[in-house]
Amino acid sequence: MTVENFEVIDGLGISKESGEVVLTISDHLPWDTASEHFEKLEGKIGRYLDFIRSGQLLESVPDAADRQVRISVFCKHQPDDNAHNFLLAAGRQLAHYGVKLSFIELPDGY
Repeated sequence: MTVENFEVIDGLGISKESGEVVLTISDHLPWDTASEHFEKLEGKIGRYLDFIRSGQLLESVPDAADRQVRISVFCKHQPDDNAHNFLLAAGRQLAHYGVKLSFIELPDGY
């Protein structure tokens, strides 16, 4: 389960803290091959949006009804400026569909 596998939702659940439905993306790729990385991440985010909009999310998690949905990208490597801008732009696009985007750099060792 990684950013490279478009056919799999890496993680899915309801946050105990916020009550949001959270779909996670596990992103282990370095940002030094930015164009390939962006393409893969964009494809994975697009697949998640399809999963949400098609109703598959509600089929998988009936308790997701009427909850805020967030896609959270867990990055092994710290996003550089271009990656940060890409993620912010992706977040603005997802906001049009009522979906939040967050990204978190994992601590060393993951």
